[in-house]
Amino acid sequence: MPITRAGDFSPGITLESGTGEITAHELLAALTKHRHAGSIKVLSDYQAASLTATATDLRMLAEALDANSAKFELAWAVAAPDAATFGQLRMLEVYLHRSPVKLGVFRSLGEAQAWLEGPKGMVAGGSA
Repeated sequence: MPITRAGDFSPGITLESGTGEITAHELLAALTKHRHAGSIKVLSDYQAASLTATATDLRMLAEALDANSAKFELAWAVAAPDAATFGQLRMLEVYLHRSPVKLGVFRSLGEAQAWLEGPKGMVAGGSA
């Protein structure tokens, strides 16, 4: 799988990185590895990756993440400078707009990190 957990980026934030082509199913598998009670913050570096997903795939991913939100609260920031990957993840962000899952999609890792560490990256019961 081209998504790997790179470790703890900073206290309370897990860093993942992706390379090559990534599918919606691989995104879901990587994110649900974190399923434990409580708040989860994930910073995903997809600067060397491209997402290959249809709108149906992204809707399925949004529904699965939303269904898992009862088990854990997720704030997920993604750095995706590739135009197609950025656009697809923004579509996923729209599908999640009524979900407790918070997704921020950015062109750079610095922007993604700032969002995740700021007030918009807060999850209920967690800290920014």
